[in-house]
Amino acid sequence: MATLRDWLQLFRTHTSPLEISIVVMGAVIGLGNFWNENILLWIIVGWLYHNAGYGQNSVEDFALGFDKEDPNKKHHPLQRGAISIRNARIGVYSLLACFVVFSLAVSGFRPISMFLFLELSIAGLLYNFIGKKIKAKPIPIAIAHTSLLPFAYFSTTNSFEFSNTFPFFMNLSSQVFILATIYVFIQIIYQILISGDLKDIEQDEASMLKELGIYLKGEYLVASLKGRVLAKSLKIANLIPAFIIVYLTLRDTDFISYILTFLLLSFFSIMILYVDELMLRPRRWDHDKTTRNMAIMEVLTVFALIVSLQRYFTYLGIIVFILFDIVYFVLANRFLWKTSIRPAV
Repeated sequence: MATLRDWLQLFRTHTSPLEISIVVMGAVIGLGNFWNENILLWIIVGWLYHNAGYGQNSVEDFALGFDKEDPNKKHHPLQRGAISIRNARIGVYSLLACFVVFSLAVSGFRPISMFLFLELSIAGLLYNFIGKKIKAKPIPIAIAHTSLLPFAYFSTTNSFEFSNTFPFFMNLSSQVFILATIYVFIQIIYQILISGDLKDIEQDEASMLKELGIYLKGEYLVASLKGRVLAKSLKIANLIPAFIIVYLTLRDTDFISYILTFLLLSFFSIMILYVDELMLRPRRWDHDKTTRNMAIMEVLTVFALIVSLQRYFTYLGIIVFILFDIVYFVLANRFLWKTSIRPAV
């Protein structure tokens, strides 16, 4: 009989903080602050989205044969027979039903929220069923994950306003929401196009990364200048909206908060670009070190956006939420994979 550990491995629950953070940031911008009891509901929405969506991805990838022969996943519950395909589908689709009902209830059934929910659901299903077969797979999953932020935002506010002059959005909340959405979209594109394809580079599946000149040759990773420049350019483009958010939200506040937040964001940005270099430099291939660096990259990128939203989170809120993400991630990895940072995926 499958254990709780088997099911949580199937759901890849260790990376739930990524989607939880996206949802919470949308709600925080909409509500205007982090210290609101409704944030707890949005944490649950993010958790359900991640576990139901990644669980479905695990099941459908296995059913299509992509993960059956992957030596890096031989210890996963489907591969070792701890959960049958039939039971996995029952469990995953039951969780998906919970996600749909709970999320729509929390959203208040607002028309724009329901439209965004439909959009992210369709994009997520497309990725889970055909993602491994197409080179453009970063697009549907980026749409799905990114839509979580506007879904939470529009479910918690009515303050979105247009203007006929640049930057075309009248109030600060609208401007920050747009910038945060752009940030998350580029973040997910990088996560799938660069990190995801690099993790699975040993497998025979559609990969744009290989088209960019990043591939394995024997025991070594070959990384073309074109591929490395594209990856770093994506990360730089990813970080620019965060710096604009800091400028817009803190320029009229006290100077110390402005400079401190700018320095914190700069620190995370330097670390992010350094980890990008570690991931993509030509070297002897090591799957475990690569997945560790990928995990660090995802965590740092989320933290950078949280820091940029200091006006909404406050410094105490930033510390509390980042600690929540770290503790969840480390404890989940220890429970699921017997590691602290590197997930065994």
